Amino acid sequence: MDRGERIHWICAMLRDSLYEGASFVLFENPESGRFIQFALIGRDGLICDVPLTMLSREEEEKIRALMPETSRDMETGELLSYQRWFDVHELYSAAELAERIFTQIFGLPPNYELRCLSG
Repeated sequence: MDRGERIHWICAMLRDSLYEGASFVLFENPESGRFIQFALIGRDGLICDVPLTMLSREEEEKIRALMPETSRDMETGELLSYQRWFDVHELYSAAELAERIFTQIFGLPPNYELRCLSG
């Protein structure tokens, strides 16, 4: 699967999961174990979420430009993840961001594989 095909596939998985009423979608590269997750907010939109535990310090610096919003622990204020909101009409943009994270942040090769889990 090349970059364009993968973006269309990610977009289709997000769209299908939204319309099926799923609450999350997780995309994972089986070889590296690296993943990103999307929280689906009804049929209104979705939040791309990259847990801090997935990131090295260098990767964290790079991802701030793509995903300025964060999730923090309510009690401690500790950073948990980087996030970005997408309206339901921006699924292609969400898929493009996912592709950028896997290649530009996680450094996966152009021919990397993904699997999708939703629920």
